[in-house]
Amino acid sequence: MSVASGDHDALVPDLQTFHSLLPRGGAVDEGFNVSAANISHLRLALAIDLAPATQATLAANTTWRTSHADGVYGPGGGLIRGAAGSAAHHVGDSVNLYVVWSIDRHATLDLAVGYFRSGRFVRESGPDRDMAFFTPTFYYRF
Repeated sequence: MSVASGDHDALVPDLQTFHSLLPRGGAVDEGFNVSAANISHLRLALAIDLAPATQATLAANTTWRTSHADGVYGPGGGLIRGAAGSAAHHVGDSVNLYVVWSIDRHATLDLAVGYFRSGRFVRESGPDRDMAFFTPTFYYRF
C-alpha cells in the first residue's frame, strides 16, 4: 500500500501535492500509468516461478485520489485529469499478469497483459473508458 498527499486548494499558489522523484517504474501500476502524486494505492500480488528461468506475477490494484481537491498526474508529473467535475476519490481498479523469461544472461522477454476498470472519479470527470493492454518487451543487455 502507498499513500501520497494531494493539493488542498488549487487557488493557493503553494502546491501541496507529493511528487516522488523515483517511483517504481515511473508509476504506481504498470497497466494504468499514473504517478504516485495524490494517489492512495493498494496492490496485492502473487509471484510464482513457472520454471527456473521464468517467473509470473498476478497483481490486483485499486487506485484512489488522496485529496478530492486535486487531480491525477502522469509519470512525468503533469496533470492528466483535473479535479473539476467530481468529488469522488475512486480512480479505478486493475488486474495485471506479467511473465518474465530470462532466455540467457543477456536476453529477457517480458509479457504483460492487463485490464483497467474506470472508477467513479474517471467516469464523472471526463471521457471514461475501461482499458485492456498487452505489452511484449524484449531486452538485450551487453
